[in-house]
Amino acid sequence: MSSLSVIIITYNEESNIKACLESVKWADEIVIVDSGSKDNTCQIAREYTNNIHITDWPGYGPQKQRALEKANGNWVLSIDADERVSPELKQKILSTINTEQQHGYKIKRPLIFCNKLIRYANGTNYHLCLFKRNSAQFTPDIVHESVKVNGPIGIIHEPLYHHSFSNVGDLLEKINRYSTLNAEKRLKQGKKSSLFTAI
Repeated sequence: MSSLSVIIITYNEESNIKACLESVKWADEIVIVDSGSKDNTCQIAREYTNNIHITDWPGYGPQKQRALEKANGNWVLSIDADERVSPELKQKILSTINTEQQHGYKIKRPLIFCNKLIRYANGTNYHLCLFKRNSAQFTPDIVHESVKVNGPIGIIHEPLYHHSFSNVGDLLEKINRYSTLNAEKRLKQGKKSSLFTAI
């Protein structure tokens, strides 16, 4: 019988973390790596797991790799605090990890914006977030990280709902944060920018 670890990285996610953890409380293990939240993220998370690690913030890729290295399950589901595992996806994951046909799976991820499902404009993508622990490693990118899986990858169509923005303010804040991180990433890679590039 295969076991499943859910890994989540957090920072000031008190508005999201309870619903996220409620959707995965059936997992064998939940691992949270928090980068010093100033709100009640960790207090809420302790209702679901004691496996909480508070650390610095090295960027998305390194932080998710830290979480992966603390997991013990044969399989790992890596999700963000603003994502929710649907009941259909729960059943699909449980059946999938016990058949072990692939080493990783891309899962359908519909976008929820302001509590409404986005059906068009790239509202749904497939995200590689379920994988065998010993076959995977996150890239060291501080933003736009990915997980590399050593083996075949399958597709799961049952939904992992992504509640990315509750309002336009959230959207603008995230765009600003990601643009800054992406600029830092390009600078480390020795890539120059310009007004033309920005446009």
